[in-house]
Amino acid sequence: MRFLKSIIIVFSLILSSYGFSQTTAEVKYDKERYEEKSKELKAEIISDITEALELDAFKKQIVTQTIEAYFEELTKIYMYDLAVFEKQDLVTQLDARHFNDLQTILEQEQIDFILNQLKGDWKKDKKKKKRKNKRKKDN
Repeated sequence: MRFLKSIIIVFSLILSSYGFSQTTAEVKYDKERYEEKSKELKAEIISDITEALELDAFKKQIVTQTIEAYFEELTKIYMYDLAVFEKQDLVTQLDARHFNDLQTILEQEQIDFILNQLKGDWKKDKKKKKRKNKRKKDN
């Protein structure tokens, strides 16, 4: 009887450890997938912003590097274990100082455009959406 109980306990431990390893693998897979999607989205946002600004290759490279650094800093801020209002203050400070280096190669209007796009005014296909809306109105 004791032998049977010990076998059941061993099998339950083995099965539970197998279940935990699957969930760990799934979490790792989901995390990798999320990181890949976020990298793709970041690249798309950066390319759309630089195309909208119509910059030459040198300025485009500088702006791309600056925006990528901005995303890295933003990620670090949100990883801190701080209150929401403290994070917002840090983000505001980051916005105020991070793009100051671009003032030597870009106009203030262009820098404001970049900030607006990064703050959520980024629209992927503005022209296509306008055309679709016009078609719906015509019908």
